[in-house]
Amino acid sequence: RRVLFRSFSFPFLHPGEEMVITAPGDNHLQLVTDNIDQLYENCRLAREMLKNSGVGKGAITHKPFMANFAVGGRIVGRIPHLDGKNIKGTHPLWLEMDEASDYPAAGWKEIVETVKIQNPAARWRAHGVTRGVGDDFDNKISGKDSTWHIHRLPAMYRPNWTDKERKDKIEEYGGSSDSIDYRRNVLGLPGDQNSPMFVLQRILQNISPDEN
Repeated sequence: RRVLFRSFSFPFLHPGEEMVITAPGDNHLQLVTDNIDQLYENCRLAREMLKNSGVGKGAITHKPFMANFAVGGRIVGRIPHLDGKNIKGTHPLWLEMDEASDYPAAGWKEIVETVKIQNPAARWRAHGVTRGVGDDFDNKISGKDSTWHIHRLPAMYRPNWTDKERKDKIEEYGGSSDSIDYRRNVLGLPGDQNSPMFVLQRILQNISPDEN
């Protein structure tokens, strides 16, 4: 939802600039861009901001996704591929990374130079659930990089969260609120890659069933 609202506000706030939405795979990206497409199709105010004032008039294209605005500028969708090179050539003022925990390491390296970070209005936001294994996303949300602001949204922040759901989730994740997956998916907590729990988890993931 946050990416959707920013996609709506971007052409009003920054005419002539570029916003990039990126995700590790086409299936992830399309879920986001389809919602943006529907927003611009169903909202007259948003539709009037499009070049030629219409979704079906070439203002929005797919594969790759691109929305062109009457005030100049655009919203572009990109997937990095394994080598990260598909993100090159973009120069966003706003960059939105969805499912950032699944983003390939090469993509993280290539994406750094794309953002117009020298502009005070530049924004780079990464959304995702930690794997707890010390990858690029986990390093960002662990607080090691002081240039990032971290916002954690535990599941219990939802207005419809109940004690029953909490009990059900604990049961689903092995009967303990201290389980790795409960801490990741419900509490939004990154794991310490050096902790015995996460070291054991990584070892078990690399053991085939025939070796147990």
